[in-house]
Amino acid sequence: MKIIKILKISSLVYLLIPNYLFLLTWLRAEIGISACMIISIFVFNYLKNSQADDVLRLKTPLSWLTVFLVFFLALVLNLLVGIGEFREQTVDFMANNLKYRDLVQNKWPLYYPDFKVYMCYYLGYYLPTAALGKVIGIEYCRYISLAWSTTGAFLVFLWAITFLDKHRLSVIGVIILFSNAWLVYKVMLWLDFQTYIYPPYHVKLNDFWLMRPPFWEGFALAPQHVLPACFGACFMLEANFLKKINLDEMLLMLLATMYWSPLASIGIFPFVLYYYLNNWSNLFTLKSIVEKIALVIGFTPLIIYFLSTQGVNSDNTQFMWQAGVEKWYWTYLFYIVFNFLIWYFFLKQFKHPFTKMVNVALLFLTIVPLYQIGIANDLNIRASVPAMFILTVAIAYVFVEAPQKKLYYWIGLAFFLINTLPTLHQVYKSILPSKPQTTIVKADYKQFHNMLSFQQVMYGDSSAVLEYSLKNDSFFEKHLLKK
Repeated sequence: MKIIKILKISSLVYLLIPNYLFLLTWLRAEIGISACMIISIFVFNYLKNSQADDVLRLKTPLSWLTVFLVFFLALVLNLLVGIGEFREQTVDFMANNLKYRDLVQNKWPLYYPDFKVYMCYYLGYYLPTAALGKVIGIEYCRYISLAWSTTGAFLVFLWAITFLDKHRLSVIGVIILFSNAWLVYKVMLWLDFQTYIYPPYHVKLNDFWLMRPPFWEGFALAPQHVLPACFGACFMLEANFLKKINLDEMLLMLLATMYWSPLASIGIFPFVLYYYLNNWSNLFTLKSIVEKIALVIGFTPLIIYFLSTQGVNSDNTQFMWQAGVEKWYWTYLFYIVFNFLIWYFFLKQFKHPFTKMVNVALLFLTIVPLYQIGIANDLNIRASVPAMFILTVAIAYVFVEAPQKKLYYWIGLAFFLINTLPTLHQVYKSILPSKPQTTIVKADYKQFHNMLSFQQVMYGDSSAVLEYSLKNDSFFEKHLLKK
């Protein structure tokens, strides 16, 4: 079987596993089994009809040594950010460890008696580890989570290196180290020009946050968002090379990412929409329409589940111009120009195969910061990952494949290297010996005894709890939830 086809199928299986677990354990049996059967029929037809044109894609095959090195880099990345509990983890893993512990030690669907609510959250990243932990013991979850997360990073990195014809491993380095305009942030701070800018990557207008963590920090904080976002970006980049776009594949991938991260799905959607609009004629067959409707029906219980969250009532959404800053647009322009648009002018100087995808990415990256969802604007942080991944791959391609005689090349490379300093510092700190504050087995910390109590104490009010809570007496709880 050809490598691209292996990557596509493996990625879809990886994304779908948590969806099947949710449908079979969170829903009434007749509904969950029916949904799984509908999705499985679609997947079977997809596998039967799918094709991959590797001849046009890979000029030179991947060696087993290259594959091993990619796996090694994926493993090292996970170990250094603390997955596996061999070293210190980010503060978000205090919450993640509680999620694991709550899922392993309690019945599914997860119910919190002290808050009188069912859990309503995207648990795609956690559910496979928790399911195995229930079977073989919670003490093994640290190793299961490491294996699960490393597998995802391995597939993403392996797919990413296929977009280059030479020096392929360099794309992994660019992905991991690519940062934002940290240098410009520093200069602005030195000049005392703009009080709303906080290095290395924060922009804050009163309660309105604009942050775009580099890949390294994003993965350390929230692999549950980064992995599905990068898988979606790989599917979009792959479609860029195909003469015939597989719209069924795109819809399946998009829906499969929802239970991992709805925000990542939002970030993938503009690219899927682009391909659908440019291949509109392929939709106008009765068979195609029926198949797509059936697949959406299969995922409908999951969609209803997310719509039943109490988080939609949280008071943490606003447009940027509602932040109470009169000249907000100057800060907005600074953010989009030095984080994203500056690379448009760089890439425009060179030939590369990702022009259309980069244009869609940059358009989305300039629009999504305007609206905040979440206390720290999770919408912008998470939904921007697919577009940033595509932009990063295009930049890596130019660094490796483009002629190095142009002055623009060396300016762009120097700008990239200087701005990697904060990420390199984080990598250095990750190499130093340390221990995690909490573990999956010992997830309690101070007054936190479960995931919801952690959210309530950390954020100081009940709005953070609502984001994890299913609406009482909702349609989902009354008619779909297993009890």
